[in-house]
Amino acid sequence: MLVMILYNAFIGYITKERVYLYYVLFLIYVALIIPYQIGDLSIHHIGFNDIAPVIGLFGYLLPTLFAFKYLDMKQKAYRFYVVIGILTILLVSVSLLYGIELFTYAHYLTGITWLSLFYNPILWAVGVYLWVKGNKNARFYTIAWTSTLGVSLLFFMIRLGIFPYGEYTNYVGY
Repeated sequence: MLVMILYNAFIGYITKERVYLYYVLFLIYVALIIPYQIGDLSIHHIGFNDIAPVIGLFGYLLPTLFAFKYLDMKQKAYRFYVVIGILTILLVSVSLLYGIELFTYAHYLTGITWLSLFYNPILWAVGVYLWVKGNKNARFYTIAWTSTLGVSLLFFMIRLGIFPYGEYTNYVGY
């Protein structure tokens, strides 16, 4: 993960393309949040639990910004752009409402989980749609997002109790 972060940060610095900033920040987010979610990160002991849901909003904001820019979604898939924008606003709002203690943790998890079950497949679907229309970037995006979609859907199905939580499913993020 560190090599991916450094490589893409270097490419972004050289090319001055903002899309790399979104991608690098998302990679950093993933490098922190997955170990946190399975309990392997020592930041549990320094108050990270209190701000984790607010930090979690970056898990939605950064992929959205990346997809908007990388796929030129506003120009090439405007309806997807609107739907993903609305879902992102809802996801960020749920995180912020929990952050200012208007939601309980249970409400936060329920809201994030159900919204994510729509958000992640739609982000994947826009890639497929644009790939079929001949967008070269969409091909790479769709291939990469397929694994992210699979892991995230499995993670949320475990969280919803559809799949059991156990020795093997605990490490689904890796």
